Amino acid sequence: MAFIFHTFFHTFFHTLTSVVMITLESIDFKSLIAKETHGRIRVGLMALSHITDGANNTQTARNLQSSRRIINDWVKRFYKQGLEGLNIE
Repeated sequence: MAFIFHTFFHTFFHTLTSVVMITLESIDFKSLIAKETHGRIRVGLMALSHITDGANNTQTARNLQSSRRIINDWVKRFYKQGLEGLNIE
């Protein structure tokens, strides 16, 4: 039973990760960053750009001189809401 659950769990998250990565890779973050005037949204776009280029959240936080929690929040909002999740309310 545990093996079946582990196999399902692994397959589900592998598929989910593949779908998200395709979505991330299909967005031209560099042009969005160049057009964005709001500083915090630019940081979110830069974070997603770094992750698309292969960095993990910790490396991204270090590169952007931000906290890992902030990067995690940007990534979670993007995964839940897409680019709309980056808008600041």
